[in-house]
Amino acid sequence: MVSPQRPGCGGAQAHEQYVRRATCLLPPAQRPGVQAELLAYLGGLTLDAERRGETPAQAQASALRQAGSVWRLAVGLTRVHTWPPQWAWLTARAPRTPTTGPEPTESPSHAPPWRRSPLPEWLRAGAFALLVTQFGASAVRVDGESMRPALENGALLPLIKPVAWARRLGVGHWERGDIVVFRPPREYAPSWSTRFRGVPLPWAYRPMLVKRVVGLPGDRVEVRARRVYINGQAKAESRISAYWEGCADTASALANTPVWTVPAGHYFVMGDNRSPGGSLDSRVFGPVPAWDIEGSAVLEVPPLKDWGRPHAPKGCPGTLP
Repeated sequence: MVSPQRPGCGGAQAHEQYVRRATCLLPPAQRPGVQAELLAYLGGLTLDAERRGETPAQAQASALRQAGSVWRLAVGLTRVHTWPPQWAWLTARAPRTPTTGPEPTESPSHAPPWRRSPLPEWLRAGAFALLVTQFGASAVRVDGESMRPALENGALLPLIKPVAWARRLGVGHWERGDIVVFRPPREYAPSWSTRFRGVPLPWAYRPMLVKRVVGLPGDRVEVRARRVYINGQAKAESRISAYWEGCADTASALANTPVWTVPAGHYFVMGDNRSPGGSLDSRVFGPVPAWDIEGSAVLEVPPLKDWGRPHAPKGCPGTLP
């Protein structure tokens, strides 16, 4: 809002008029010097605009539009640090002149769709963020040791959602060895939780897990003495076997499972941790539906504390860093 004229603050030209109004409350002894500095500042803004190819009228308008910073310069020049309340009008926009044109208006019928929406701004921002994280990209953090040595506890995994949606709709399929982020089957009651990082929630949800795809739809998967067999053939796991050598679980029920036949549209997943109780996976809750897979981990961002530090050669107790 433009403030009313004050005695001694008028002027014909836009720059002079603005400068006089911005300095008319200063002591008369300080006013000429400050006015000269402000006029020089506005002149510099005008020259910069003309060098960018603007016409003189456009350049003058550009300088006036940037005049919101002029009063800060006046504060520095006069060493005024606390402005009285009656000086608040100095932050108002410069007065309009015929060279600046009328205030632009936008009729509701010609406004962009997001400007015509009756929804509040915060709700539109939330809906946009939801669309991006559900159909664009998101990231999850590894919480636990079930995927060592492939993934470190605390690592960040970016997820590309369009790939997961393509797999859900039957375009391609996940491959053996893919590291996927998913939610356990709904039928597995222990997968539901009402706490998030120790904070109680008024609803239950299924925390996401990260495991490796072992069996594809139609495969027969069996684990004998921790060795994984797919369709009767032992799966090569030289790195995992070497990492957990000496403490691998070979005697428990998880290390010796019956044959699982993976249904259509499902995947058999397992963690790389072969120590006793090292991973909660399809050996416990069964194959995972493709619709519950959120994406694959194509990149690992290790936690800051582990940057530059190599993996331990062994994963047994006493060797974990």
